[in-house]
Amino acid sequence: MKKTNVQCVDMVRKIRDNIYLETKSMSDNELLEFYSQKNKKPEKKIKNQKVA
Repeated sequence: MKKTNVQCVDMVRKIRDNIYLETKSMSDNELLEFYSQKNKKPEKKIKNQKVA
């Protein structure tokens, strides 16, 4: 099996920071709606990502 170098901490920080920027000016009700959306599509897909 081929090993890959995944920068997990950096990836999580980028995701967290993007969510913060998107939600920082939302009201409580808007936040509830944002987090309860079931069909929200990801903005980007990582190429060559394999699920173990």
